[in-house]
Amino acid sequence: MQRPTARLLLSALLLMGFAGASAAEAATPKTTRRGPAAAAKTTPLARYRISAETTTARTIKMPSLGQMMGGGSVSFSTETNRSLLLRLQSPRTPATAPQAEHRIPARLQLGTALPLLSPQGSSPEPPGEIPPIEPGAKARLLRFWGCGAQAGPGQPEVIELGTDRTRLAEAFRTLRANPALRPGPGGTTGTWPSGNESPKIPLSASLVGEHVVSGNYSPEIRFSLDGSQDFLGALDLKTAPEGEALRLSWGTLPKALAYGGQVIGLGKGGGKENRDIVIWESSAQRDGLSQAEGELTPSVVAKLVAQGQLLGPERSSCVMSAEARRAMELPTTSLQAYGGVTVLQGPDWVVTLERQSRTTLPPFDGMGLPDGGGKPEGKGGKGGGGFNPFKLF
Repeated sequence: MQRPTARLLLSALLLMGFAGASAAEAATPKTTRRGPAAAAKTTPLARYRISAETTTARTIKMPSLGQMMGGGSVSFSTETNRSLLLRLQSPRTPATAPQAEHRIPARLQLGTALPLLSPQGSSPEPPGEIPPIEPGAKARLLRFWGCGAQAGPGQPEVIELGTDRTRLAEAFRTLRANPALRPGPGGTTGTWPSGNESPKIPLSASLVGEHVVSGNYSPEIRFSLDGSQDFLGALDLKTAPEGEALRLSWGTLPKALAYGGQVIGLGKGGGKENRDIVIWESSAQRDGLSQAEGELTPSVVAKLVAQGQLLGPERSSCVMSAEARRAMELPTTSLQAYGGVTVLQGPDWVVTLERQSRTTLPPFDGMGLPDGGGKPEGKGGKGGGGFNPFKLF
């Protein structure tokens, strides 16, 4: 699962036409190879990774031209989903076709077992890297950070997209793909889901209970999860103008250890070939959210909170600076709650469970636009007084 900033920046680059056709030239951190001595000290383990995510998406419903001329307005609908990504990686290679499954508790409401299918032949590299920028692109990336009505010193940082790929990769290391999808070091791999679409998981589903992972290329992995290790709840994010700044507010989640907010939009003016991308992040440090990756165990998350890179579990709001708000248009706002990574270990296996919840608000949603800025439909009815584009003229 890519981080919210990764998804938003990638979408913006593709939308504006600056991404090249091949991602092979993208500037990404290099992997350090260990020598034979270091490798000899490592005991091969079967590794099982579970990524559990709750996603709340707000989508725009545009009225037809006739409806707008008659006073119809943009409205919004909200949908919450849950998803799982499972990956078994074992150093063993079976003599026959690889087979593995994850027997699940009844409370997950997905049957009795999930098949962990092994890819046939070579697997394509998962998406998630920074796309290469077309040489000569004149756009810039303007970066703001920190909670506060006024931007701090050194803001915005300006990155030339057409020339400064090294700094772009350094600033957005979280654009790398979810570790649950990355190729393993060798041996045999099994994943669920194996298709392009994930089966729908009921919102009442739960991870709590006994789990057993078994197959012909890995040891049996038995573990149990309790209520503190279940899916995170859905985030309810709202935005409202605060003077020239913008306040993001949300209800705290009982099992969340930290939060991180982002707003991304297009710079004002300049045309398609000369337009900036503007990003604001809630971190008190310039590259704070880019550090929130890897095995985010509770102790690591607590350290990131103490350093100001993530917002603490008690936080329920953050203000985006007036300078950032003035610099962008068509902003998309997102918030992520971090549940941390739980690590369970047996004699010859390791299980890591990553839980998070995220939500995204589309442009015009709560940004203080004319006629209320758009109001949600919610469940079972339509909101009134939404944003009507004709009223801008």
